[in-house]
Amino acid sequence: MQLWYITIGCIVCAIFNSALSEIMLKNNFEVDVKVKCTEEGMTQAKIAEEIGTSPQYVSRLIRNNDKIVNQTFIRVMEKLGYDVKVTYEQRGKDT
Repeated sequence: MQLWYITIGCIVCAIFNSALSEIMLKNNFEVDVKVKCTEEGMTQAKIAEEIGTSPQYVSRLIRNNDKIVNQTFIRVMEKLGYDVKVTYEQRGKDT
């Protein structure tokens, strides 16, 4: 019986956290990085090697938006009436 409550609790918590993340930050970094890696013909492992860190660390950062963008900053901007979106511009190319 307790396992059932824990499972339901985990599901509710996951749904809440997912909804909270979506409200807090409009970007999905995991998808964005995968798309950019594909466009550039790179892997996350290769990027990790080139910046001198482990593939596991890069993966954790991408999956956990809290580590990339400060949640306090996002809360402040939301309180001021703004959504936060990150845009990407490739260096060295005219737009």
